[in-house]
Amino acid sequence: MQIGGSGEMKPAVIMLLLTGIGNTLFYIKIALAGYPLHPNHPAAYRDLQQAATWADGWMGLMAIVGGIGVLLGWDWGRLAGIAAAAALIHMGFLDVAFHLQHGMYKSLDPMMLVMIVVDLWAFGAGTMMLVLLWRGR
Repeated sequence: MQIGGSGEMKPAVIMLLLTGIGNTLFYIKIALAGYPLHPNHPAAYRDLQQAATWADGWMGLMAIVGGIGVLLGWDWGRLAGIAAAAALIHMGFLDVAFHLQHGMYKSLDPMMLVMIVVDLWAFGAGTMMLVLLWRGR
């Protein structure tokens, strides 16, 4: 694959880099703020966010490494991207399950609206990345 990847890979590269960079910035922000709770969120939500930092950090790293690797045409870039996409989908399912279990969709505060967008991205972009990266092998 040439530098920049094929035209088919460019959406995957963009989604991987947006996912990795966005995830990294989000966790830096909430970690520096001490994992703040919103008034309607259960105390367990802080525990979830703190625990997810490590798994989401790995997913973000794989997304950045995968995006750069695919962009540069390195074979392992696709593998890292597939790992990131699968982890992103898994994160989406964990988030939705937790939010449903704790009734957090009942009050659609600004943070929950952001989480809905994040989870839609996890399912949509994660699936699209898997399809593009697998098909491009």
